[in-house]
Amino acid sequence: MAVCATLDRAAQRIAPLIAANGEVSETQARVIANALAFGYFAALEQWHLDGGDRPIADYVEEGMRLLRGIWSAPHPSSRRDLPA
Repeated sequence: MAVCATLDRAAQRIAPLIAANGEVSETQARVIANALAFGYFAALEQWHLDGGDRPIADYVEEGMRLLRGIWSAPHPSSRRDLPA
């Protein structure tokens, strides 16, 4: 439970920095911040399960590569997705 609380506090501190550029809403910034904080923890866990033979940065980079692909994809307008 302490780990989740720590990650949540970290995400709360990171979210305003992400939202500061004005490209994402505060809600989107909170989601991104949580993905970053909990994603790092997941990378650390996988690194440990794999025996710690590779640098943890490799695990973080592999996960971030996927997120970058998602984040850089064009975002369709939410209005277009609504039924007429």
